[in-house]
Amino acid sequence: MIAAVGLRIWLNPRHTLNLSDLQTRAHVHPYNSNDLIAYGDALLQAGKLDEAMNQFAAACRLSPGTASPFTGLGVVALQERKYLIAQANLKQSVKNDPHNSLVWFLLGEADSHLHKDQIAIKDYQQSVHLKPQNEAAWRQLGVLQTKRLLLAQGYQALQKAVTLKPDDLQAQSDFGSSALAQGQLTQAQQAYRKILASRPDDPEALTGEAQTEMQLDTSPAGLKKAEIQVQKALSLRPSSISWLTLGNILLIQRRYAQAIPALTSAIASDPKRTSAYILLSQAYSAVGNQRMSLKVNAEYRNIEKNRFAHGNSPRMGR
Repeated sequence: MIAAVGLRIWLNPRHTLNLSDLQTRAHVHPYNSNDLIAYGDALLQAGKLDEAMNQFAAACRLSPGTASPFTGLGVVALQERKYLIAQANLKQSVKNDPHNSLVWFLLGEADSHLHKDQIAIKDYQQSVHLKPQNEAAWRQLGVLQTKRLLLAQGYQALQKAVTLKPDDLQAQSDFGSSALAQGQLTQAQQAYRKILASRPDDPEALTGEAQTEMQLDTSPAGLKKAEIQVQKALSLRPSSISWLTLGNILLIQRRYAQAIPALTSAIASDPKRTSAYILLSQAYSAVGNQRMSLKVNAEYRNIEKNRFAHGNSPRMGR
């Protein structure tokens, strides 16, 4: 999806002639790389990827020091999910012209899909350095920084993204998650409420709103409101985090027996969500079932042991 956004940004200001006119110009001037690139752009926008690739490849042979045809090949490869090919062409593009913010952004997309997170972070950083108003790059930068547990930096990048484009609901969702992780509950709640104002049945936003509500208002009324929100989320699309949130609310309300199946469902949905094991062990202990409490605690310790052995980060909350 992000590659498609980048594609639209890249193409929109470039050409005003229609596809037929551009085809004619490319055929009349087969050795004019600019005409080939323009025709390739139009083909790309029309979804004719193979034909577009041929035009860009011809332009690359004619003008190997030009960035645009390599960008075109990179975008075609991104659209086809051929990320290694996209990476190679976009690297050549930024080598030819290192000052294009959008191309650095697209290179970040390729590197991200190839699980080269640290490199992708640098790509996005270069993109926003060249164009500080690039909201999509700020968002992707923040998402990757959060994934790599650079939580404060991720929060700042996502805050920048939603400041630049408040109506980007995906950015609001990402920012809400980051704000929750940073303990910025008011900011998280504001983000989720912006989403729910447009999409009142968004399960993730309902769950996020419940998570903030249960911490900002621990009164019986506040906890009941949070429970209703997360129950609605579960009725729309069950998820591990929604079950975990419900189980947490029930624990706070001292409804320990009811918390057990909710937390068990959280683990069944995502066996690596370690916080669910901690809460489930507490719930079993509260109802006097020490055997199950110790069993769940042992499962938690085993996950932690494997995590340290393989260098992976567990899913604690969101």
